[in-house]
Formats: sequence, structure tokens, C-alpha cells
Amino acid sequence: MRFVWNVVLGLSLACAASVQADTVFLNSGLKLEGKIWRETPEFIVLLVYQEAGRVRIPRDQIKSIEYDLTSRLEDLAEDDWKGHYELGVWAFEKGMYVEAIGQFEKVKGKEGAGTDTCKRLGQAYDKREQSDKAYEAFKEYLLVAPEDQEIAARVKELEKVLGLEKPVAVNDPAKVAPKQDTGLEATWNWKQDSWKDYNACVVSVQHDNATGNKTIAVQTEAGNKDKFAVSGTGKSPLDLSTHKEIVFKVFHNNNRPLLMAVAFKNKANEFYESMQQRVPPNAWTTVTIPIGEKKFKSTRNNFEGYTDNLGGADHIREVEFLVYEQSKFLLYLDFIYFLEGKAEEKKKD
Repeated sequence: MRFVWNVVLGLSLACAASVQADTVFLNSGLKLEGKIWRETPEFIVLLVYQEAGRVRIPRDQIKSIEYDLTSRLEDLAEDDWKGHYELGVWAFEKGMYVEAIGQFEKVKGKEGAGTDTCKRLGQAYDKREQSDKAYEAFKEYLLVAPEDQEIAARVKELEKVLGLEKPVAVNDPAKVAPKQDTGLEATWNWKQDSWKDYNACVVSVQHDNATGNKTIAVQTEAGNKDKFAVSGTGKSPLDLSTHKEIVFKVFHNNNRPLLMAVAFKNKANEFYESMQQRVPPNAWTTVTIPIGEKKFKSTRNNFEGYTDNLGGADHIREVEFLVYEQSKFLLYLDFIYFLEGKAEEKKKD
């Protein structure tokens, strides 16, 4: 036994100059560096001396292990998506959540990566207590795996953590059943607006079976137009003549804030677009846009300045959400309501 540990000590000194290696700290105070080749509940096998030798170390002799990611990255091609995914899984299992996040973000949406990449990414963010990013990743995963009840339940828990309470319209005083969604996202039909000046996107409506809540999901690809558009129509037109604001919640994962506007088409097919609002990334944001003021550009004023009222407000047949962006992102829209009341008049000096 003494001879074996002398050999181990010699090997540890021989590989001490290694810059990138796994490090095993022993109860005896020794430190061994190399590459962990095999792990079992009883022992590990460490490759040492430029992987020319192997040392079998019992678990009960090990105080702690520091795993190295860099040396493993050196063995992977930049576009080896399957390899980077598996490295992310390995890092997560070792408790290296920051490193796991880096690998899962890298391979998300790539061919060869696991179909559960977004799930694993969400779990890594969850371990880091980055609830907003975990929520985003889990929601994206549920687009392809809506049957995963465990993740669906975690999403509900994160909604409480993030304070995503549903706003109630002024003219609808809590008469809604607990599992009934009455926002415009649930009662209207939504699709991509395919007008030639809009970038292409994929629009779907997600349905949470547990709560009955519906959410509009918008997946975009990069385009050379200046905006994306989501268009909604209902069985009957909206009468907004007595309403002052549209309120909705939005979440997106772009790497910078997005500029959003809301547009309306009336009975005469006139188009009215609101002023743009800045929406930060990676957090649910409540957006309020006035509709009872002269803050629209329109067909009537040749889209020159936001100086028009919403014309034909008593017969709105179409609502559009416009996002001024060319890059790829995922966006969610929820809790779309109109608030009744008159716009506040500005005080005169």
C-alpha cells in the first residue's frame, strides 16, 4: 500500500505542471492532476502523465474533485453539436451549471443536440436561481414537449416567483372562472401577417391544460425587412370607442430590448399604428399603450407623425402587434385587455 501511494505521489508531481486538468484532492493532503477517465460509486480512474498512466483512487480517499472543462473542449470541433450537448450534460451532472449553460446555449436549435436541450438549459438556470431565464427556456421546451407535466408544473411555480399575475379589465370585476382565459390572446385567432414588408415568423397559441390560460408564441428567423407582425381577428369587431388603453404582457429572449407597437384596422380598412414602446429582454413586461389620444400614424395622415386619433374605433376588425427587429428571437404575448375610460386631459397653464 505504501508503494502504491509512492507511485501516486510520483505521478502527481510529474503532472503538476499541467495547465488544464481535473484536480483530485485527497484526504491526506495530496493533490493529483490529470484527466478523469472513469468514475464509479467506489472509485475513479485518473489519467496522468499526459494520459500515459492510470491511477485508480478509492472514493473514501477523496476529499473533493475540481473538474476541468477546457481540456474537454479541446477534443471537440466547433460544430460538433452532439459533442457539445453531451459536454453540457456532463457539466450539469458535476454541478458546473455556468459551464452547462454555456454549452446548452451554444447548441440550442442545432442538429444533433438533444431534443431536451431547452429543458436542460432551464434546469441549469434554475440551479443558478435565474428564474426568468429558466422560465423562458422551459416555455420554449414545452413548445415541442407539451406533455411534460413535471416541467409544466415548474413553469407554474416560476410564474408565481416572477409575479406574473393576470391583470383584470376594469369592466370585468373578477367574474372570470379560475380556469377560463378571456384575454384577446384566447378569444381571437392569431397568425403571421404575410404582407411583403414584414419578415416571416411562425405564430402559435399555447394552451395550458391545468389553468386554461392561452399564450401567443412567436418564433422568428432573421430577415432583411425592418419588422415582424402578428395579426389577430375575431368573430365580431371590437368597439373601442369608450376605451383608453390596451394592456398586455410580453416576454422575449432577444439579446437587446425590442421596439413594439400596436396597430388597428377599422371597417374602412384604414391602418392606425401606435407609437413604439421599448421592451427589455428576458423578463415578463407589462406594456400599456394609449388608444384614446392623438398618438397614431395612419393611412389618413400618410404615416407622417403620430398625430391622429384612432379612427373608426367603434368597429375594429383587426389588431396587429409589430416588432421592429431583424434578428432571430422567441416572443410570448399574454393577458391582452382593453381598459375603459377617457384619456386624461392635459392641464393648461
